[in-house]
Amino acid sequence: MFKNLTLVILTFVFLFSSCNNDDDVKEISIDAQNTQDDDAIVALLKDYYFNSQTGKMIKFVNDDDSTTHDDEWDDAFTPIYNIATKLPSGVWYAKNPTVTEGTKTLTNVDTQEILVSYDLNYCISSVNSEGITTYKPMFAFITTLNSGVATWNNPFYLIKEDDMADGRTQDYYEIEGLQEGLKQFKTTDRTLADSPNYQGIVVVPSRWAFARDVNYLSTSLGLSSNAIMIFNFEMLDIRTLQ
Repeated sequence: MFKNLTLVILTFVFLFSSCNNDDDVKEISIDAQNTQDDDAIVALLKDYYFNSQTGKMIKFVNDDDSTTHDDEWDDAFTPIYNIATKLPSGVWYAKNPTVTEGTKTLTNVDTQEILVSYDLNYCISSVNSEGITTYKPMFAFITTLNSGVATWNNPFYLIKEDDMADGRTQDYYEIEGLQEGLKQFKTTDRTLADSPNYQGIVVVPSRWAFARDVNYLSTSLGLSSNAIMIFNFEMLDIRTLQ
C-alpha cells in the first residue's frame, strides 16, 4: 500500500513543483504562526459547505463577484464553520449531517488500522496582509473520491515499521492532529461497493501536522513548512492492526 501511494505521489511532483512557497513567506514566531493558522482555519470553514450527495467540501460562490451570474442558489447551505468543533489542541472537525455513522470507534492508533477514502485537495497556508488573516491553497493533492477506492490506512495516519525508509521515525510520516480528529468519528460501516459519501472533515493546523520539520510531504513534493491540512474523508471500517 505504502509503495503504491508513494508512486502516486511522485507523479504529482511535476504538476505541483510550484507549491514550495518558502521564498515568499516571511518567517514569523511560532506563537504568531499558531494564531495566524487558527484565524485562517476559521476563514476557510466559513467559505465551504458539504455537498449533500458526496459529502465533499464545496466553496460558496462569492455573491460580491461581478463575474459570476445568479449565485443565490447556494445561500441556503450551512457553512461548515456553523457545525464544526474545535478541540483544545486547535484541531477542528466537522461531521456531515447527511451521513449516518455506524458502530466502530477509533480508540488506539497504535493497535487499530482504518479503511478510509479521503481527499486532501485543500492544503492551505495562512497569510496575513495589513492585519487581515486569510488563506491560500498550496496544491491540489490526491483524492480517492472519483475512483471510489478505499484503502487501509495511509502513511499520514499510520506507518508500519517495515514501510519506514532511511531510518525515518513515525513523526516523519504520521500527522498527530489527524489521528486525534479521526477519534471523533465512528465508521460508516458501508462496503467497498458503495460510492464514497464523505462523513466529514478534520482540519489540522500546522503545529499538529508537520510544523517546520522536514517530513514525508516536504521531501516528496517540496511542500512548504507550516502547511494546514484539511482531510475530507469517509472511514468505512476499523480492525485490529495486523
